[in-house]
Amino acid sequence: MTLSVQEISDRLEIPNPGLDERRRMIKTFIGKRRIDFDVEQVAAEVAAMTDGMSGRDLSALVQRASQQSAERAIDAGMPTNI
Repeated sequence: MTLSVQEISDRLEIPNPGLDERRRMIKTFIGKRRIDFDVEQVAAEVAAMTDGMSGRDLSALVQRASQQSAERAIDAGMPTNI
């Protein structure tokens, strides 16, 4: 019996990441972005506040935060700080 991709995804349940996995994922998603904060500290704080979020949710959260940061820098007339 061969299963389709849809059938596999319907049967496969991947649990949401735990605290340490979320912290590591957040650090990875921040990656090489220009930042002015302690990545370890922020990743730990955000991981503690995001229980129940998936990896996709965490990625979207970091992306939105990055976009909002860029918008604030542009609004402040400091686009070189993006």
